[in-house]
Amino acid sequence: MPPKKQARKAPRAALESIPPNANLKRSLTNFSEDALPKPKRTTRATTSKPKTTATIETPPNWAFNLPGTWTIDTKNLLKDLPWFKREYGDNPPPFTMEIKYANNPSHKKIGRQLWATFKWEKYTGCMRFCPGHKYSTSHVQFEEGCVLKPGVWAGASPRGIQVWNFRWRAEYEGEGIVEGSDEHETQIEFSEDGDGNLRVAGRIVFGGYKARKFEGVKTRELEGKGNKKEVAGCWKSLTDPYAESKHMLCYQIPTDSDSEDDGSSDEIEIDWEQIRKDREEAERKENEEEKQPWPTEMTGEWKIIPRQTFAMNNEDPAAPRWMKIHYEAEAGRRQYYAQFQFGHDWSGIMRFCPMHSDLMKKDMIDVEEFEQACILKAGVTAGPPPKGVNQWLIKWRGILDEPGVPNSFKRERGPTDEMTTSITFKRGEEGKLVLSGVLVGGCLVVPYTGVRIGETSPRGRNDPSIEELWDSKK
Repeated sequence: MPPKKQARKAPRAALESIPPNANLKRSLTNFSEDALPKPKRTTRATTSKPKTTATIETPPNWAFNLPGTWTIDTKNLLKDLPWFKREYGDNPPPFTMEIKYANNPSHKKIGRQLWATFKWEKYTGCMRFCPGHKYSTSHVQFEEGCVLKPGVWAGASPRGIQVWNFRWRAEYEGEGIVEGSDEHETQIEFSEDGDGNLRVAGRIVFGGYKARKFEGVKTRELEGKGNKKEVAGCWKSLTDPYAESKHMLCYQIPTDSDSEDDGSSDEIEIDWEQIRKDREEAERKENEEEKQPWPTEMTGEWKIIPRQTFAMNNEDPAAPRWMKIHYEAEAGRRQYYAQFQFGHDWSGIMRFCPMHSDLMKKDMIDVEEFEQACILKAGVTAGPPPKGVNQWLIKWRGILDEPGVPNSFKRERGPTDEMTTSITFKRGEEGKLVLSGVLVGGCLVVPYTGVRIGETSPRGRNDPSIEELWDSKK
């Protein structure tokens, strides 16, 4: 069970308060039809209703597309959760976070906000994000700061805000609300790598009383409407009944001495002139890159590079790490698939479905629907946008042989094609075609990159088709 709440340290001196946000409520005029003269009814009936929009504020094209499912690497958090370590060893259960925006007319009362729900084993909780500021704020100041001002979006610096403060609340199954969880305020940073993958890195106090580092990657787009409960209701439902004054400043948070001695400051200073110059330069580079065609098709042999030091036997230079992407066109059915070997433990078959597929509207993506969507419609082909498709959904089947994990535990994980992730192709340095993707299997989330190194032999007449290869791995 979670550790009991300990005596708190003295709070830091209060700094300047975040100014309260403008009242977003709009007054409504109530009409009494019985009190109005009859001619007035005609006039009222013909009066046009005020126009409404789908959002409070439309996201700019440079903003990060944060809404979706994120998978978090929690290995550092196990230091503060000894009961997790005893039960799961070095293979903790998946930590998934679903980020969303409160950003439609029904949210006028609470304003536009960035928030998330998360699930980790028996923890179910909520996170709220506030544009990065000094740590010494009260709960009240923090929650006021979560209401975003016009033009404030998560995005690449200098146009957007990458560093955000956050607090979290959670319920532990069978034990109730986690006491004191929202008394710790830490920071995260969102980023987009050169291959278009969205990532998050930050610090969180979970279980113990030190801020531990964590990292994560977006693995899936937001499907359906997500959690029906909105941020205010979700946050309120997780209120600690023994919480102290919400005007109390948060703790001064000690860092993890093993990895937090970089000396970085929590202060954020904004140079607006440099922001303008950086923005112009970024836009210029983006425009140049969009005009560049791919040097070759995405089919061929690829050298795969793990992006984590503990993945794909990275310590073994001789370990096989490759992918061979093929294109099959039979009886009007066009589709892409790949054979892969990621280190000694991962091998199998991948299938590719265009990211703009109708599957993105589904709450769940089952295997049968995915297989059908892999068959390309007329005019759909791989290539740089807007004419081509460079982002694809993927499922895989095959073998994930994790040494040291009991077979009984592996069997409980289910088939490898349950999870849907993504892969992106683009022109890289020196004109080479590169890729970036994420593979999920068991409790492991493995981000990887790759570079095309050559052609593959065309499929022979007697070679198995994609359907036969796919079914053989079921």
